[in-house]
Amino acid sequence: MALVMGRPSIAQKVDMTVNPSSATILVNVGEVGNRLKVDPGLRNKMILAVRQGFITEGMKGEDVLKTGETTYTVNMRQVKPLPEGFTSKKITFSKLVDMSGKLYNVAMGFGYSSASRINIDSPAFIQGIVSFLSDWGFRTISSDPLFKEKNDLPNYALAGTVLDFASDSKGTPGFRIGTIIEWSLFDVAKEKVVLKVITGGFSDTKRAHGLGDEFDLALKDALIGLVNHKEFLEKMGGATTEVDEVGRTKMEATVLPAVKRTDAQNLSEALKGALKSAVTVVADGGVGHGSGFLISAEGMIITNYHVIDGADKIEVIFDNGLKLPATLVKSHEERDIALLQIPGSGYSALPIDFTDDGASVGTEVAAIGTPKDIALGQTVTRGIISGRREMEGQQYLQTDASINPGNSGGPLISHSGKVLGVLVLKRKEAEGISFAIPIGSGLEALNISFE
Repeated sequence: MALVMGRPSIAQKVDMTVNPSSATILVNVGEVGNRLKVDPGLRNKMILAVRQGFITEGMKGEDVLKTGETTYTVNMRQVKPLPEGFTSKKITFSKLVDMSGKLYNVAMGFGYSSASRINIDSPAFIQGIVSFLSDWGFRTISSDPLFKEKNDLPNYALAGTVLDFASDSKGTPGFRIGTIIEWSLFDVAKEKVVLKVITGGFSDTKRAHGLGDEFDLALKDALIGLVNHKEFLEKMGGATTEVDEVGRTKMEATVLPAVKRTDAQNLSEALKGALKSAVTVVADGGVGHGSGFLISAEGMIITNYHVIDGADKIEVIFDNGLKLPATLVKSHEERDIALLQIPGSGYSALPIDFTDDGASVGTEVAAIGTPKDIALGQTVTRGIISGRREMEGQQYLQTDASINPGNSGGPLISHSGKVLGVLVLKRKEAEGISFAIPIGSGLEALNISFE
């Protein structure tokens, strides 16, 4: 729905219609057919356009009058599921606020209708909205604020404001509910609201539901308008991608020249060259940092997704102090890996070891990264591959090489100087246990290959 706002003239009467014509216009929640004469007497009334299978449109009479037109058509859109191949960012729901002043005695809570009044800030109510988003296909995070790990943090937090509400029980076994909700999408990394969307919601099941249950259904109807909103989908997932024959996301292929470097004779020799290829990755001027490493002479760098997630500005720092801006080429959130590009060419890149033999248990390895402080860039720790683990459906290399916050995205290299893995996390409850993404798995997720 597009309303033309800000014109100096306000129409005294607007002939309002709806498309498709089989839809119904309601004033508050009273049906008036598929046409409505909107005059100043309806200025403060809620107007809804509803039809099964279409997104409910909601507006105030004043919004229609402000178009300055004598005729106005509400063009409704069909409800659609998430596109095939849609990859969602993580979202949680924070709160619903009543600005209408009309919910005082409404019983609310998804599936909790028997109580006469339920606090809309209750965990059960909030979790109901999170469950709806999850059922629709979005990746959701518990609303519990005590996130244990950075990977548990949502990308976005959603909040809702009830702008208007109306109910009626005349002539029906239960209640007929209408509402207008303003949704606010808060970017956790940027710490600001990045999108506001107003949607209408309606429910009339003609069943002996409590007022609260019917409101729940109207609220879900308003959520359907949000999850079908183009800008919301762009924020939550960006462009959709193709999927392969087993349903895995396919990215555009990147083919790079193979890095040719003579195998080092021992780990110490390997580190001399590797330090030139390792970088510190700085997000938003030092708000956060991690590590990374070059995989091509043309300035392609691998790091962890969570290192650059939500960053407006990315910079890399070499061991000689050189600082260069970097841009995000592509990323894979689930595998927690990203590909960056820096300007220029002729860089010293690390060769890749795609063989399982190179990462066998007992192999001597070194981890390179920037632990805790940017001043500690290109710190080296040594250890062995101490195991191969599967966690949450993903494969990891386990190592006893010491890593700390800031090492994320750095290389785990073998005695020959080849990359075996991408450092990613440490077990807080146990010393000497750290993990790396197998390099082959990470490159596969990004659809990177070498000539």
